[in-house]
Amino acid sequence: MSLSSDALTWYLAGIESHDAGECERAVEFLDAAVGADPDPTYRAALSAALLDNGEFSRALPHCESLVARTTDDHVALIAIARCLAGVDRVTEAIDYQAKAVAVRPDLRDYASVLAQLHDRLRSERA
Repeated sequence: MSLSSDALTWYLAGIESHDAGECERAVEFLDAAVGADPDPTYRAALSAALLDNGEFSRALPHCESLVARTTDDHVALIAIARCLAGVDRVTEAIDYQAKAVAVRPDLRDYASVLAQLHDRLRSERA
């Protein structure tokens, strides 16, 4: 994690706001942290807040950046799958969700979400 004091201060305020369920406020703080320092930890926190706030298209570039850095990080894979599903790119979401299942087959929720995405795709094509 970066040692930039401004970025760290904004990050900590963002985490506190997110933990308190204040997603919009968390996004503001975390966006400032990433603007000051694009540290992956700050990006991950911002993408989580954006996802929880339903801002899938805004979260997508941050998730893409995280996946590009660590292609086997199951949390980043789940996040990008969620973003893609949220912007109706279901086929791509399935690919990332399947990668997360391959990385962590022990997490049954991942497989359940993958099945739901397949069902969604089938119903959209019907």
